[in-house]
Amino acid sequence: MSFDLIKHLTKNSIPHSVSENGAINIPGSLILRKNKYATSLPENLTVGGRLDLRGGTQITELPKNLTVGGTLYLRGTRITELPEDLDVGGDLDLQGTQITTLPENLTVGSCLNLTDTLITTLPENLTVGGCLNLTDTLITTLPENLMVCGALELQGTQITTLPENLTVGGCLDLTDTLITTLPENLTVGGWLDLRGTQITKLPENLTAESILDLTDSQITALPENLMVGSYLCLSGTQITKLPEGLAVGAELDLRRTKITALPNYFTCESLYLDPEHFSNVAFRKNCGNNNRTIFAVWANETFYIAAGSFYGPIEQFEDAIDRSRKYSGEAAKAYKQAGRDCIDELKEKLSARPQ
Repeated sequence: MSFDLIKHLTKNSIPHSVSENGAINIPGSLILRKNKYATSLPENLTVGGRLDLRGGTQITELPKNLTVGGTLYLRGTRITELPEDLDVGGDLDLQGTQITTLPENLTVGSCLNLTDTLITTLPENLTVGGCLNLTDTLITTLPENLMVCGALELQGTQITTLPENLTVGGCLDLTDTLITTLPENLTVGGWLDLRGTQITKLPENLTAESILDLTDSQITALPENLMVGSYLCLSGTQITKLPEGLAVGAELDLRRTKITALPNYFTCESLYLDPEHFSNVAFRKNCGNNNRTIFAVWANETFYIAAGSFYGPIEQFEDAIDRSRKYSGEAAKAYKQAGRDCIDELKEKLSARPQ
């Protein structure tokens, strides 16, 4: 018994229209998940919202000229091939399917999930408007003209190199991959995650617009004038020196590193480090209501105080204490004095250094 889509739409009060040539247009979503009576879909079908065919349908192929404005869910289906003219405006979820190839010039408006598929290559000129998830796939190379506007997830793949001039609009997750080098002109708009990788060097013209996490990586040096838009973490790396002109838009985390001195010129909004390991830092323990360690540094011709997430000149440090409801009277006075003591000690340290 064949599946009559129009009868299904009418019975379930799903708004739709039929053109003169018989093309069905569904402005909203079509949910056939676990519908054991669904055996096929008509050609020239347009679904404005989601098309959900996950688990339980008898559909084995998609019709020609299928257009889906929202997400196309194929996880757990018997479908083995995608039509060449497929148009998906939202996500395309192929996780765990038997599909082995993608059509040339495929464009996915949002995310493309290929996790646990049998796909071994990506088509040239693939464009993904959201994230591209290749986790645990058999793919070994990425096409030269790949464009990913969201995140690119490569965990568990056999990919060893990235194409030149790769642009990833969101996060690039290389955690525990086999990749050992990064390409020139790499641009990452989100989080660049290199934790646990074998990469030893960053390209000179790397652009990391958000987070650069190098925790426990094999990176030994940072490029000159590196700019990181938000957060830079170097914990557990073999890096021994920071470059002059380092610019971090928010948090710089140097805990558990081999770095022993700060450069004269660098910028960040919060600074975390193990102060006892730095020759040009002075610190005091058990300060303030939180018994935290605070420390002073010399950067950009200015003395700065770091206390938790605070990082700024002594005047701003004392102003922050005055404005805080946590401190008053002797407690506020003692906290301010601890900051001044750090700076005084650091001045002595710096004046004693050979010129």
